[in-house]
Amino acid sequence: MKDSISILIKLPEEHDGCGNVIHFADGFVNFNFIKKTNWLKIRYIDIDKSFFYRDKNEISKQKAYLIKGNLVYIDKIDNDWVHCRFYGKSITEGWMKKETLNKL
Repeated sequence: MKDSISILIKLPEEHDGCGNVIHFADGFVNFNFIKKTNWLKIRYIDIDKSFFYRDKNEISKQKAYLIKGNLVYIDKIDNDWVHCRFYGKSITEGWMKKETLNKL
């Protein structure tokens, strides 16, 4: 596909996520991106469960969450919060607490 970008990811050990997701320790996993996006950083969830928030406050907590090892694509960083997207069966977008991710 013209103008697509491909990256390979391999983890040194298997993540603690659901067995229905890709196994990143078995070998390199190829991701193809077809839309250019200006991410600031790519990080992974570093705790068992990290929730999405509509806004940068506790009262806007949503039902949607990610689990340890899931990758997020960060487009904004504001103090203790990051605005990010998760690409799964659908795209989930919102704010997350920075402390739930591996070091920024």
